[in-house]
Amino acid sequence: MSVSSDFQLTVLSIVISALVSGLLGVIISNWYHGNSETRRLKIQILQQIMAYRFSLQNIKFVEAMNQLPVVYHESKEVLTAYKEYREHIMNHGDPLVGHQKLVELLKAMYKNLRINIEPLNDDMFSYPFIPDTGKNPAQKNQIP
Repeated sequence: MSVSSDFQLTVLSIVISALVSGLLGVIISNWYHGNSETRRLKIQILQQIMAYRFSLQNIKFVEAMNQLPVVYHESKEVLTAYKEYREHIMNHGDPLVGHQKLVELLKAMYKNLRINIEPLNDDMFSYPFIPDTGKNPAQKNQIP
């Protein structure tokens, strides 16, 4: 029994379509997962820098700053701001200029992540949120 060439062509096109769509699905899935993981790492570093920006000697701040060039390696704007901030700090520059360079770095990181910071001014980045509760220093770890 012979199979018609039209039928063979139809089966072949179905098999090729299934293979191509499966391969395309894997490629898209891997690309999406890679981008998602990179974004998660970028946000994690930004969160850590924001959380510890009041204590530049804190190990968590230092760790985040040392990871930044690896995670943001494709962002020239972030790497440039990082380089300027790092050089200023390493050369013991004026602390006020250092603050401004840190703000510029943070803004570049937010921009890279496409996080809108429009309603915030530079003070929101320069000075962390530390509420004045009126308590004495012995109770500093307790918020009412």
